[in-house]
Amino acid sequence: MPIFLDLRAITSGVVVAHSGGDPMVSNPLDPLHRSLNYPRIWLHLFSALGIDDHNAVIVGILFCFFYLICLSTLIVKAKSGWEALILLVAGLSLSPLFGIERGNTDLFVFSLVFLAASSGSKYLRWGALAFASMLKLFPLAAMGSEVIRRPSKQKLIPAALACLLVALFVCQWHDLKLIRHATPVTNLQSYGVLSLRLQVEEFFSGLSLDSLRPFLQWSVPIGCWLAAGIAAGVVWFRRPGADDVPQEPTKSGELFAIFGSIYAFSFLLGSNWDYRLIFLIPTLPFAMDLARNPRYKWRGVGYILMVLVAENSLGAQSYHSAVWGHIATFVLFIAIVEILTEQAKPLLLRQFSPSQEIA
Repeated sequence: MPIFLDLRAITSGVVVAHSGGDPMVSNPLDPLHRSLNYPRIWLHLFSALGIDDHNAVIVGILFCFFYLICLSTLIVKAKSGWEALILLVAGLSLSPLFGIERGNTDLFVFSLVFLAASSGSKYLRWGALAFASMLKLFPLAAMGSEVIRRPSKQKLIPAALACLLVALFVCQWHDLKLIRHATPVTNLQSYGVLSLRLQVEEFFSGLSLDSLRPFLQWSVPIGCWLAAGIAAGVVWFRRPGADDVPQEPTKSGELFAIFGSIYAFSFLLGSNWDYRLIFLIPTLPFAMDLARNPRYKWRGVGYILMVLVAENSLGAQSYHSAVWGHIATFVLFIAIVEILTEQAKPLLLRQFSPSQEIA
């Protein structure tokens, strides 16, 4: 309590800012005294729209409504009853319900990214992705994916937008450090390299090997980055084979590229609360396409199972039980890096090797 708790960090932050304080440094009016860990644009939007504690419930309901509309769209477009059921279970798993209960802003950002992925207008698509990136940093990865996937003649606008967003974040570097400081790192109800590092530290702490803690501080994140680099390198340099995913452009493949890149970026970025796992849901139609193909069946089925495990590991109350969620999120991270590389490889080769395209 109060309901839609995460919205209260913004509404209380608006009051603190109007009083001359900085809610990103100290937000004493927040119900849990949490410093604001959202970009300042949220303060400006809530202030301009007159959103406060009295009408925050309406905003929370709207965020939930937008998310459920996106989930319903995926379910309606499912190619079979079983696929619709899997999407329903994934969309109403513990992690999405966690975000709904909190009224978290990730629900709105998810809806913007989904709008971008569903739009037939490339300008609406780029505008929605840019706005989502301004609200939260991690959708910037989807803009990068868009630059890679677009033909050479259509790269200029999304690339320029991406550069402008990077410049904007550089100008807000002090705020980004405050956001990072205000976001707690925990191995429970969270995923990402920092959460995984804490999980490993907890394991060695139980074995009375505290001397390894300084080593783990940097080795676990670097290990994750190296694993991603090795996975991408293996895919890039191997010859095309029977195990490669289909390269034909499909809507499910496009959804995977956009939302998968966001998940991979958020995993590498640090520690994320589990409600951000909702960005895995639109990657499921592509995994279902793989599962329908006898050649890729077990690859698709394994991916679907990992998503369901990751999204329902939220109830773990100790690091012993939380380990399964961290295993699932890490396996998904590596799998997504591999598939994204498989998707990007032919596109980049065609763009940088015109003679190969002619051949």
